[in-house]
Amino acid sequence: GSAGSIYNNSNSNGDSTTLAAMIRVIGLVMSIHVADAPIQAYGCDAFGRLAALDDFVDDDDNDDSSLAKKKWIRELLFEGNALRLGLQAMRVHPNHVGVQDRAIVLLLRLCSYEPAFDFLRQEKEMEEESDEEEEEDYEYGDEYEDDSIGPVLQTSSTG
Repeated sequence: GSAGSIYNNSNSNGDSTTLAAMIRVIGLVMSIHVADAPIQAYGCDAFGRLAALDDFVDDDDNDDSSLAKKKWIRELLFEGNALRLGLQAMRVHPNHVGVQDRAIVLLLRLCSYEPAFDFLRQEKEMEEESDEEEEEDYEYGDEYEDDSIGPVLQTSSTG
């Protein structure tokens, strides 16, 4: 069925299973083709569009069942590693505008799901700790095993 029918019947196991399978297939393709920027951009775009389906839930009385419906797709995306794959795509393709744009939209849409927000916070803390350790450990010349070589300047031969 259409995305609308998948969403409207979100409590049925068949539709949830179908959506989870779609998320796994997108994730698998992204995992296989990590170096292919367009595939990464399209994968992030698909994940971001799925996350946006939650925005179409009616807020009838804002009851518990309505709130549960609002998070089920984001929960499936998070459990399907959409967030991790989006971050990986951003790291592998830092200069590809399409990847960066689509991955940011994905991140923004998933951050309303508390576990995804917590995951991003932990990733940022780990990255900051890693950066601090690299700064503390680095001394000029550490990259050379033989100190007698020293830095080597590359020059082109014109001849």
